[in-house]
Amino acid sequence: MRMNALTWCLGGIFAFCLQSTGHSIESKYLFQKSPKRIALVVGNSEYQNFDKLPGSAKDVDRISKILTSLGFSVTPVLDVKTSTDFQYGYLVPFLDKIDEGTFVVFYFSGHGFTYNDESYLVPTLFPKQLTIPVYEAAIPATTVLARISARPAALSVMILDACREEFDIKKYVRPQDKDFVKKGFADASAASNQIISYAAHPGLTAAGSSIGDASPYTDALAKYIAFLDAEWSDVAKDVTFDVRHNTPDAQSPWFSESNTTYVWFNASAKTNKLVQERWESALKRSTVSEVERFAAKYAVSPYAAAAQLWLKENRNREVAHITQVSPVLADAQWSTNGEAKTTQLTGPLALDRSISIAHPDSTDSTPLLSSASTADILREAGQVVLLRKTVVRSAPFKDAKIVKTYGFGTKLRVLGTDDTGAWLKVSDARLNVDLYLAIPPNARTKPISLGEPIREVLLGPRMSDVPGLVDAAALQSNLREIRDAGWKITWVSIAAPRAASDKQRELLDAMSTNALLLLTDAGLPRGKITTVRGVDFGGTDIRLRFFGKRPPKGTSNAR
Repeated sequence: MRMNALTWCLGGIFAFCLQSTGHSIESKYLFQKSPKRIALVVGNSEYQNFDKLPGSAKDVDRISKILTSLGFSVTPVLDVKTSTDFQYGYLVPFLDKIDEGTFVVFYFSGHGFTYNDESYLVPTLFPKQLTIPVYEAAIPATTVLARISARPAALSVMILDACREEFDIKKYVRPQDKDFVKKGFADASAASNQIISYAAHPGLTAAGSSIGDASPYTDALAKYIAFLDAEWSDVAKDVTFDVRHNTPDAQSPWFSESNTTYVWFNASAKTNKLVQERWESALKRSTVSEVERFAAKYAVSPYAAAAQLWLKENRNREVAHITQVSPVLADAQWSTNGEAKTTQLTGPLALDRSISIAHPDSTDSTPLLSSASTADILREAGQVVLLRKTVVRSAPFKDAKIVKTYGFGTKLRVLGTDDTGAWLKVSDARLNVDLYLAIPPNARTKPISLGEPIREVLLGPRMSDVPGLVDAAALQSNLREIRDAGWKITWVSIAAPRAASDKQRELLDAMSTNALLLLTDAGLPRGKITTVRGVDFGGTDIRLRFFGKRPPKGTSNAR
């Protein structure tokens, strides 16, 4: 349930107020727009010089009907006579339909072969004897994929129900034409999301039908892509099992992809609602990296267009959710007995509300106390956010060369301090030089109370088809118990454990972002929540530490 507009200001603690309407999410980015879906479905049956495949016509009819039912605009094509006919009569007009963000499917059922590591699709008039190069007589599969991927499609899926056995070119080439077969084609560009699904492994045959039945591969594919909420990786496994089972292991499909996005051919309203939650979580963080990650993972979802719009309008804007309470130090105060106090920055320097541990291998776990200096806090956090125009110099001296001037909201990495503690050594990924920032005289510190430690909660992943969501029911239950015990929550620290891999780190980041969304949904101000990543507490759950005001006498402590 969305909360009413609220304005929160820690009177004097921050040099600014946080105003929020619900999620603090701009409504212009919450629209849904289903991506355009188009498919070119080709079936070659009436071969002049090869066995006829009447089953290909049935394959085209079945796949066309299923894709149409799934929202695709389908162009069915039967019996392409030559490679030239295919290119200019069907492929080029199809390519002209591809707009930015389109979900594209190309399907082919018919004869095929492999030559010089290239898979070819055979037109119906492929000759008994070649008088032109093989790559002109047949249709190179990677060329088709490359031409589709050169357009601004969000995802290109190529499904080929054809043999991939090695082609004995000598049977088809006249001695004087031997040079026609030496050239080949480069691999398709990997610049866009691509999925390739073959009916058989390289060098092997695929079963078709000479009596009009659908092939085992197309039969399995048609069955599983229409399953509600079946993600492509699961479809591929199910198709492989069915084909192996139905051909007594004589045929096994082969899949390849260069792809970042989840793919549901038939997503339910429930799955789309979960994707919406992932999108709102990314918007809640409102950083370029979070939105880019969503756009990559959900490129063919109803919120892909909204993510692309956000990136178009905000990619070059410095977006920082600022705090002057270190997320690292706030999390470290959990062990405090009684009131938890930490150190607050004042003046023109601040931190991002979500930061990674700067020194994950450090063995010093003693939290900084209220006497910590500005330099101590920023060095420990490993970053600084500037709240006014600031110059950085080439050395820690007032007369050193000015390297660059940064504006409000700029975030820099803090590498350490000089010997006096009056200068921060910082880095900018765009500049390969040492940079020094003078700590302003009015950048001071003072103690601040977070409240009493009241409850620590570990949140595991939610059991759903959309990864990166936390167990919302467990969080809501804990919030009820805390409030029923009379506590007023004054601060929440979200912590993600150190990840064992980049993939796990990405998942944990998504879960911590989702936890932030759920907390603000429950009415907690964004400014009272900080996040720290890479904490060495083990496991794969997200940890929440709640601080609050002591309940009235006679009520129990929820901790």
